[in-house]
Amino acid sequence: MQSFAQWRGTPDGFIAQYGKSFEDLTVRLFFNKEFAEYPTAFFLAFKGKTGERRKVTLHIDQLTPTQYVVDTYGVIEYLKNRHTDPPLVAQYNGHWLLLDGHHRVSAEVIRGAKTIAAEELYFKD
Repeated sequence: MQSFAQWRGTPDGFIAQYGKSFEDLTVRLFFNKEFAEYPTAFFLAFKGKTGERRKVTLHIDQLTPTQYVVDTYGVIEYLKNRHTDPPLVAQYNGHWLLLDGHHRVSAEVIRGAKTIAAEELYFKD
């Protein structure tokens, strides 16, 4: 298995390697941890409650992915066209879950980012 480290700071190298193929890459290449199967429990715990959003800046190593793979096409699209929509995160059981934005964050890892501006979904009691 290849490591995300070989692409850190080298988006052109990633595009050169994967630009002509469609592959699913495990998120472990971009996040130094396995994905979490928390989303179902997270959403059930807060079912029926109204969530709010606030801006947060997190170190990428704090994020726990909630999907197993990202596809090369999606990552390359974000490398070529930087989007302004922040990823969506939430705290649950002591973890920062990445709920939406796996391709965007993977692209930022390749660009060499150490932190990411995100929106936290949180619930008031």
